[in-house]
Amino acid sequence: MCGRVKLGLYECPVPYKRVLSPELLAWCVGTGRFLFHKDTCCDKQQMTAKLAAVKEVGSAGADFRFFNANVETLQFTTAGGAAGFSGISANFYPHLHAWMVRAMQSEQYKEDVDSIRAQVEEVQDFFSLAELTVCINYPASAKFYLREHYSVPLSTYCRKFKPQPVFSEQDQIRIEAMFRTQRKLSQRLNIAEHQPKVPPPP
Repeated sequence: MCGRVKLGLYECPVPYKRVLSPELLAWCVGTGRFLFHKDTCCDKQQMTAKLAAVKEVGSAGADFRFFNANVETLQFTTAGGAAGFSGISANFYPHLHAWMVRAMQSEQYKEDVDSIRAQVEEVQDFFSLAELTVCINYPASAKFYLREHYSVPLSTYCRKFKPQPVFSEQDQIRIEAMFRTQRKLSQRLNIAEHQPKVPPPP
């Protein structure tokens, strides 16, 4: 029974950096047991080597998917064949990540219809700049963001911070500016913004 269970891989980003070599990743893919890999190396050269190694596995890796956790290199890895994104900023504006990956995998992107490449680059620029704000007291920042802008009833309590983190006035200004910027970008590019499902009050 255990031999039929499909598995996923998640490289350890902190507190100890533990990443897979291209050779080990290819071996895992070749077993047919692994369907998902969350890559946290944040290094273009390493990710290129891993994607190439996975491709060489062939049909044994047909169901395997490589996901990048480093948003600053999302455009780079998606162009190189990665399946998508699995990182912390997806807790803030998942609609932008989903749009960007779908856009880059479309025929319109290959043919550069309606300057879609310029739009993708603009979204990538937003990701790269906004990540510094995303990381303020994360994961409490994600809870704060969802509570303040989508009325999700969350506290900022999390195991990482004891006591609960304090968001300074400057932190709140940055988070608010990030929200306004992503909303304007979404509206201008006609990207539908997903609204979190808020549970009804007890």
